[in-house]
Amino acid sequence: MKLKPVGKRLIVELIEQQEPSAGPLFLPGTIREKTRRGQVMVVGPGAAKGDGSRIALDVQTGDTVLFSNDVGITVRIDGQKYLILTESEILAMIRTEEADSHGAQQPPLP
Repeated sequence: MKLKPVGKRLIVELIEQQEPSAGPLFLPGTIREKTRRGQVMVVGPGAAKGDGSRIALDVQTGDTVLFSNDVGITVRIDGQKYLILTESEILAMIRTEEADSHGAQQPPLP
């Protein structure tokens, strides 16, 4: 990738919204209109602390994330649309069943 995020920024490839399906995640129409989703392509090194060390980001390359329509900066590289976000602009990570089976046990969502 030609972009390298700095600090607590990350690069997200936008995923076009599709109509709700029989999948495990259902977003009501009003929420779907106010949010977008994307796949994290590259993460920055994290915010710098006073001692020169970094605070690692919670999101990782490959994560699917949900964020508001009005955040980030959209750029187009080689015909592909990407979004530059800060970690604080991410609303949630969307977990897949496969990712959950490999990771630590998480409490069920309400």
